[in-house]
Amino acid sequence: MDREITDKKNKMTVTPSKANTLARRLIFISIFIVLSVCVYILILKPLPPQTVHSNQSSANKNQVASSKTFLINKKTTKDALGSVIKAIHLTPSQPTSLDTLKAEIELQPGLSSDGLSYQYDWKVNHRSIANANKDSLDLAGFQKNDLLSVRVTPYNEEGTGFSVESSFIAIHSIPPSLELQRTHQSARSGKVFMQLMSIHPDSNKVRFDLAEPFISGMTIDNQNGKITWIIQPEQKGVIRFGASVEDEDKTVKIKKEFEILIE
Repeated sequence: MDREITDKKNKMTVTPSKANTLARRLIFISIFIVLSVCVYILILKPLPPQTVHSNQSSANKNQVASSKTFLINKKTTKDALGSVIKAIHLTPSQPTSLDTLKAEIELQPGLSSDGLSYQYDWKVNHRSIANANKDSLDLAGFQKNDLLSVRVTPYNEEGTGFSVESSFIAIHSIPPSLELQRTHQSARSGKVFMQLMSIHPDSNKVRFDLAEPFISGMTIDNQNGKITWIIQPEQKGVIRFGASVEDEDKTVKIKKEFEILIE
């Protein structure tokens, strides 16, 4: 019986050398695990990019918030002045591409323009014109029949007033020119031949006509402007007659009076 108890004690008892070895192994394993985790965290696993995106998102949010604040502040002053402008008048009333169109502001009765400034937004064919923010618009480069308008907004230190838009105005044809060139005179037939000349940049063709004062014996080719004049016996000295030219759209008609000396 005592021997069996002794054997059991021997089996349950671990020698010091074996215990030390086991402890060292456990310590080594623990250190290895800790080092592996550190290496993974510091080297193998990169820093998450969410931090940068988070900062950018935060910055964007700040920008949006700032923008919203600006819009809200601007909105609080919009239309603060109410109805200031009664009407916008554009001059000249029949502009061409050689003109400068000007916006003239008519204020509401009893209002003064002191302290007021104006923001101009010019449009051509319902589209805003870049950098057109003054009270006048140079029409060079625009074409015949283009529709122009301007939207004007009054403002001062207190805020803005109601915007008012002018009526549309169309660009007209540049008036054709009209000049007379005497070609020659036939002594045998007693006829004088003359030629009307015209420069018409906004029209493909024009129509020529005779006008007051009319003289007998004179005819004209309406297409090419060639004048044929059969001189009458009583027609001597300085003879005056009229002629005209009209663009193809019949929007502009130029009349002139000419004189010719018959000896």
